[in-house]
Amino acid sequence: MRIWQYSALVSIAIAILQLLINMPAQAGYRFPAYLMASNRDLPVSKFVSLEQLLSKLQLSSKSRLIYTELKPYLEYTTSNKADDISPDRMIWEIRTIEFEGKSMGERAFCKKNAKWTRVIDAQTGNVLFHTFNCPRDQYIPERSPFQR
Repeated sequence: MRIWQYSALVSIAIAILQLLINMPAQAGYRFPAYLMASNRDLPVSKFVSLEQLLSKLQLSSKSRLIYTELKPYLEYTTSNKADDISPDRMIWEIRTIEFEGKSMGERAFCKKNAKWTRVIDAQTGNVLFHTFNCPRDQYIPERSPFQR
């Protein structure tokens, strides 16, 4: 093949790629607004029960359940909004107090009384995210391996 033939093939390939990239927009295709769509209209029987979640979480004797609620994601909090979760997606909010020490990631530790909040998708039972809160006098920042 000659150089002009290669350049013609490359031009054709680029044109095809541009068509494929722009095709969904031209055809009226709309990407879903949320990866986790609203499920608020489903009957409660379609959601994972609280008993099933608690058995899955396997709470120890050193922890105590302090709060549970089935509610729309919008009611959870405005500070923890995720763009891929519909505000009308039903979630379980489960809070516990951990009486024994609890690691709070790689760089911190709570000696006792850590409040652990889990946000769980009500339909699938998957933990979406969780947060830890530790009393100031119980918080121990672990040393970085780079500190001497």
